[in-house]
Amino acid sequence: MQIRSNSELFSNAWKELDGQWGIAIGFFLVAAILSAVAGQILLTFVIGGALSVGQSIFYLNLSRRNNPQIEDLFKGFNSFVTSFLAFWLMGIIIFGGMLLLIVPGIYWAFCYAMTYWIIADNPDVKAFDALSKSKEMMNGHKWKLFRFGLRAFFWIILGCIPLGLGLLIVMPWISVATAKFYEDIRQE
Repeated sequence: MQIRSNSELFSNAWKELDGQWGIAIGFFLVAAILSAVAGQILLTFVIGGALSVGQSIFYLNLSRRNNPQIEDLFKGFNSFVTSFLAFWLMGIIIFGGMLLLIVPGIYWAFCYAMTYWIIADNPDVKAFDALSKSKEMMNGHKWKLFRFGLRAFFWIILGCIPLGLGLLIVMPWISVATAKFYEDIRQE
């Protein structure tokens, strides 16, 4: 299977959102509010991984047109131990890399970028295996993800201009495009 360009990923994500904008925006708002509340009381260090896996589950379901639901956000708790360990392992590795002159931390962040998507797709996977699979999966795709991130950053800046209201469209769109990115490199 041929890997699609980032433009194609964003275009396909936009098409997948057709008829699903309501649930995507609603989910984004619920996830943002829950993340803000968790961040305020330092729960992020405990439930951040599970919420990230839940978001990945939702956006994969949306991307696959597999009946996405707001409750998908909480399905990450079904893999709580794995997501918790993955959250901490990634954090320690990336933070350690940042201490080593920043570049290794950025490199490792790209290596482990697909970890939550892998857990979302394989709830029985172990944390170490998810990180290892992400690193393997990202071989040859880090530069593509970097360019993808630049494009996403541009859209986020544009989404902020109208008092941040554009983020209601941009953030779900980027998340579905990221699910498409994962799907693309997963099948390689």
